[in-house]
Amino acid sequence: MKLKRTVFILASLVLLVVLIGTAMHFRPFTYQATQKDIEFPEGCTVILVGKKASTDGSVMVTHTADCGMCDWTFRHIPAADHEPGSMRKIYHINQIKTWPPEVGQKWDMVLKEGYTELDIPQVSRTNAYIHGVFGYMNEHQLALGESTI
Repeated sequence: MKLKRTVFILASLVLLVVLIGTAMHFRPFTYQATQKDIEFPEGCTVILVGKKASTDGSVMVTHTADCGMCDWTFRHIPAADHEPGSMRKIYHINQIKTWPPEVGQKWDMVLKEGYTELDIPQVSRTNAYIHGVFGYMNEHQLALGESTI
């Protein structure tokens, strides 16, 4: 059992190194490289550790967001009950765009400028959740993220 775990951890680390190397060099579209791109390449990485891969059974997840322009605002959205027939407004959220501090905080500006004029039916109860640049986690520790590699 211990050998299986060791092999799994080593294989995971090798895969992680390969993914990081790929992320450092992969560009999904053609662009004109600048000196800054060459000196400071961006390559986000997601790391997941399952309960059988950690020494104490903990499950861990993290994301590096190698983005000097991203908005790092950390928000908590409380749980809420909604009336039957309520609608949820849909907003466009640009992960990279920011506003000068004197104009307003990012999420306040998204609510002001980002409404898409689309609505969907609201569920009767929404869980509390937190979110940052890319990741979200609700009050029951259900997490959702993405990898930009």
